[in-house]
Amino acid sequence: QLGSILSDIIIELESYDPKYEQQTNKLLKYLFQTNGEKLRNFYKDLPFLPNKPGIIQVSSNIPFEVEIDKLLTCLTSEGTNVQHLAIDKLISLIQQNESKILVMVSEGQMDIIKKIVEVLLEGVKETNGVLCK
Repeated sequence: QLGSILSDIIIELESYDPKYEQQTNKLLKYLFQTNGEKLRNFYKDLPFLPNKPGIIQVSSNIPFEVEIDKLLTCLTSEGTNVQHLAIDKLISLIQQNESKILVMVSEGQMDIIKKIVEVLLEGVKETNGVLCK
C-alpha cells in the first residue's frame, strides 16, 4: 500500500521547510532503511531520491541516464513545485557527473545532451524565461 504512494510522499518531503529536517529525516529513514526491503521495488518509480544520508547509497545504484530521464519527465509533466525540485536535482546531477557528460560528448553520445537542452529550452519558453525560483 505504501509503495503505491511513495513517489508522492518523497516529492512532498523534498519541499518541506529546512526547519523540519529532523522530522523529515525520520520519515525518510523509515521509508528507506526500516522498510527498505519491502519498498525497494518501488524505488525505480521515484522521479528522484532525496540527497540525504542513508539514501545516497540507494540512488547510487540508479544509472545516470535513467536519473536524467526521470528528472526530464518531471520537468515536462509535473506541477511547478516538482519542476523546481527537478531542475535543482538536474543541475546537481550534471555537476556531479561532469566527467561522464564530457566522455559521452567525446564519444558522440549526444542523445541525452540533446534531450536535456530541448526540455530546458521548452521549459524556458513555457515559463516566459523563468525556469527556476
